Amino acid sequence: MAGGPTKKSYTGWWGNLGSPPQKGVQRYAVSPFAQKPIATIGKKEFFNTISRVKRNTLVIGIPAFIFYTIWTKANAYNEWLYSKEGQRRLHEKLSAEKLASNLKKERI
Repeated sequence: MAGGPTKKSYTGWWGNLGSPPQKGVQRYAVSPFAQKPIATIGKKEFFNTISRVKRNTLVIGIPAFIFYTIWTKANAYNEWLYSKEGQRRLHEKLSAEKLASNLKKERI
């Protein structure tokens, strides 16, 4: 059962296995492009990035411009509302609307 190694099954000691060459074994290596992923950063990628930015300028720029315009106008209006003049005009407008709604109720 637990016999010693025979010539048919003995392949050698660790480090010196001495087995016959195996068939169908594939060798794999890492591609040089995978080893150096940033090797061509100064050549193609830089100019490709510039062309991509140029192509997407309108796609990003127009909505950004619209957002910035709305944002600045809203901030200016908000600052005006919290000033004395804005508060006075807001109260005048609200009181005029309240008066108009009361007149409508009286007519109905």
